Amino acid sequence: MLEKESCLQQIKIQQLEEVLCPTSRQKEKDGNKWNTEQGQQELYGALAEGLEGLQKTLRDSEEVQQARTTRCLQLLAQEIRDSKKFLWEELELVREEVTFIYQKLQAQEEEITENLVNIQKMQKTQVKCRKVLTKMKQQGYETSNWLETEEMPSGGNGSWRGDLQKELSDIWSAVHMLQNSFDGLTISSGVRPRAASLRGYKEHRCLSPPHPSWDSDSDSDQDPSQPPFSKSHSFPPA
Repeated sequence: MLEKESCLQQIKIQQLEEVLCPTSRQKEKDGNKWNTEQGQQELYGALAEGLEGLQKTLRDSEEVQQARTTRCLQLLAQEIRDSKKFLWEELELVREEVTFIYQKLQAQEEEITENLVNIQKMQKTQVKCRKVLTKMKQQGYETSNWLETEEMPSGGNGSWRGDLQKELSDIWSAVHMLQNSFDGLTISSGVRPRAASLRGYKEHRCLSPPHPSWDSDSDSDQDPSQPPFSKSHSFPPA
């Protein structure tokens, strides 16, 4: 009896196992499918997360690059403004310097014009002095010839001659001083004189018989043996 019951129990167990085997296999298949879907979802999630990180990195890089570009443009604009300001300051300095040079040139031109006018006046004065001295010299020769023919009191002849020579010497000294100042003014103005300079006048003795010629530009016909007038005299008092 017991053996029969154990056999029956085993048969029932086998039958139950046969019934339960398809269910366990289906569950195993379902579990594998669920694991595959879960793995795919996790993979998709990781891919999405990586893509989001990459996009964020790109956005950050673009923002950094844009910030750098903006900063560079700002620095460039500031440098352009500074350069423009510096160039304007340099231009103002150049303008001031050019204006100063122009004013200085105008002042020099006015000074040269004034010097030329003074030179012309001095030339006219010199011509007048030459004419006056020529007349005085001719009158001196005529007086000298008259003194040779006329008798004068003793001692008066030498005194009169000395006074005449002194007066002529003073006049010639004044003419030489005028000529020297004329030459100095001509040199300082940088203008070549148009009138010939005086070469010096040698003293004339009233008793000398020859009558030397009087040239406005040369005294070469005078007696070289005569001593020159002293230049230390000035115009006699009026």
